[in-house]
Order: sequence, then structure tokens, then C-alpha cells
Amino acid sequence: MSALACIMPEGRWTEAERRHLTCLQPAKELYGQLCFKNPGIRNQALPAEVMESVFRDRFATWHGIASVLYLIECLLGVLLVWLQGRNPG
Repeated sequence: MSALACIMPEGRWTEAERRHLTCLQPAKELYGQLCFKNPGIRNQALPAEVMESVFRDRFATWHGIASVLYLIECLLGVLLVWLQGRNPG
């Protein structure tokens, strides 16, 4: 069962939506391999210079703001897909 199945039952996906989700599967698997199976890559990607500087607090604040805005954007995208599924046409 996919994570999106809780939002929209399997029978209600259009063919275009199924193709789109299928295209995203390799990217999801690659992300999982890079981030979770090889933690060294993740540690190398951390902004060490910034985190050791006087701008640490500013960076953390803006990173938090950007993360919240990205979450809102993602939730709005899911809402739009769900609303489009309810009103085809």
C-alpha cells in the first residue's frame, strides 16, 4: 500500500497520475540509498563551515522557515491533486 493510498483510494487514480507516481519511484529509491544506506554522504553534505561560524543561528532560522514553507507547498499540492480527483472535468 502506498503512502498516497490513504489520501486517495487506488481505484480513483487517473492513468496520468499513476504514470507520474511510477516515474518518481526510481528517484525515491535513489534518495533512500544515498541518505540511509550510506550515512557518510549525508555527513559530507552538511554545511560544516556555516555551522561552525557566527551565522549558525541565522542559518538555522532561515532553514527552519524554508522547511515550513516547503511543507506548506507540498500540502497544497496534495490538496490540489485530491480536489482535482474529486471534480474531474
